[in-house]
Amino acid sequence: MIKRIKDYSLQKKKEKSLKKRDLSQRNSKLETMAVLIDVNYIQDKSHIESIGDALKLDENKVQFLYFDKTEKKAAPNSKKFSTNDFRWNGNVMNTNVRDFIENPVDVLLGIFSNQNKLLNSLSAQSNARFKIGYLDADQEIFDLILSINPADEKLFQSETIKFLKILNKI
Repeated sequence: MIKRIKDYSLQKKKEKSLKKRDLSQRNSKLETMAVLIDVNYIQDKSHIESIGDALKLDENKVQFLYFDKTEKKAAPNSKKFSTNDFRWNGNVMNTNVRDFIENPVDVLLGIFSNQNKLLNSLSAQSNARFKIGYLDADQEIFDLILSINPADEKLFQSETIKFLKILNKI
């Protein structure tokens, strides 16, 4: 029962965030990036974590946040979080997650399955100006969806960079 209420609340938060999203800055240049990763969706993350280097971004200009459904409770100042970091009504209790979605960034990369309602809601709530999803990403949330598997090291970086160039982000 609680899971249904939580899912309903997350869906409502997603819809509300999509309605109030400011699209006026969507075409801004890439200076900051946030990456939201489901560690259960993709095992080897090293090529994803090096995307900032490939884009010649300073280390402090790229933020990573990792969702792990098996994590019991994230340590303070951890870049990991789980479903336990959310209340029954979908409100975020983890300050790192709250900072991640409230911090304005130029580009958000969402690397997770569309089936993950929690990460879909967080992506919708994010203050990212431009959002990129992969494979079966939610078309309501993401501005660009690349039909590639993010686990494919060469294709992930080359296609992401190619489309950022086409869109005049870099």
